[in-house]
Amino acid sequence: MPLTAETAVVIEDDEDIRNLIALVLEQAGYTVHTAGNGPDGLALVAAHQPVVATVDVNMPGMDGFEAAKRIRAISPAYVVMITARTDEIDTVQGLQSGADDYVTKPFRPRELRARIEAMRRRPRMPVATATVDVPPAGAPAPDVPTGSPASAAPSGRRSRAAGPAPAAPAGPPRASPQRRSPAYDR
Repeated sequence: MPLTAETAVVIEDDEDIRNLIALVLEQAGYTVHTAGNGPDGLALVAAHQPVVATVDVNMPGMDGFEAAKRIRAISPAYVVMITARTDEIDTVQGLQSGADDYVTKPFRPRELRARIEAMRRRPRMPVATATVDVPPAGAPAPDVPTGSPASAAPSGRRSRAAGPAPAAPAGPPRASPQRRSPAYDR
């Protein structure tokens, strides 16, 4: 099923917040489908192939990290995590799970809308369209012409093609980084 440009899925267990996010997206022109848990939300994503899905992290049954991973496996939708978890590790885990953005509660509705609009301006590759030829295990590596930047020198470093040395960057010289005193690290 192709992407429907005006469809969004909201996966949020708190009904008031779910309704607020749905209202923000409806005002932005989306047809919104809502779910109160991860499995129901995944079913909506599979059925409607939205362009945007919002996911709460703390939900019963399946947390938002797992929901984001599963959405990413079946859909090219932009995924926004909207959660009360504010620790850096949670943000990193959310982004590594496949989220395109991570917004903490309480959130500002106009900012959420602006973030989604900004994401939509960036192109998204559909799932499973890019292919990479990977040789089978044990197969010889492809030949690389000698002297190309990709050929490795015996030292393990990449060799350069013969020619003049690269020019130094233009502009004023850069200051070298200052060293901190050991007392600074205490």
